[in-house]
Amino acid sequence: MEFIPPQTIQLTESESELFAQIQREPTHDDWHEFADAMEKLMLSLLGRNAIPEIRLRLFCDAAYAETGRKSRRQVFESNGTLGNDIYRHGNFIPYINHFIRGPKLPEGAIDGLCKILNDDHGTSGMIMDQYRKHARKCVREFGLNSSYAATEFFRLGVEIGMELHDARSLRDAARSA
Repeated sequence: MEFIPPQTIQLTESESELFAQIQREPTHDDWHEFADAMEKLMLSLLGRNAIPEIRLRLFCDAAYAETGRKSRRQVFESNGTLGNDIYRHGNFIPYINHFIRGPKLPEGAIDGLCKILNDDHGTSGMIMDQYRKHARKCVREFGLNSSYAATEFFRLGVEIGMELHDARSLRDAARSA
């Protein structure tokens, strides 16, 4: 299996316009327009199946949750936000960005992980040590918030095809940096 870096999805012209509208900090006065843009963008992306299945699973499937307990969708629902209202919620902004762009890590962090996995030098335990060291090194080298980086490394690991337990180990390494 070849591990390749995740790609940004291609947006249509109208999706690009909607995405541009939500790349700023909304104000109280324009929140309704901002929420409309998020909902329209999500419905368009879902309507044409543009979002990679693995990114949707990371949001909707509890088995693919970082903790393995509740999916992010289930968290929204347990807090009373249901259906399309999820796409209008202020806390949904990072998820829509992830759906479009994939894991938000420096290119060197992503390429370095793929290289370690593709080179496959050593036993599985040796490979695990290498990618865990890589995650900790990246957090320090790029000055990343360890909690944020942990989530992004988990997403990266899952998206490029690592087993869930390995992606969680990668997450734990980033968090411990």
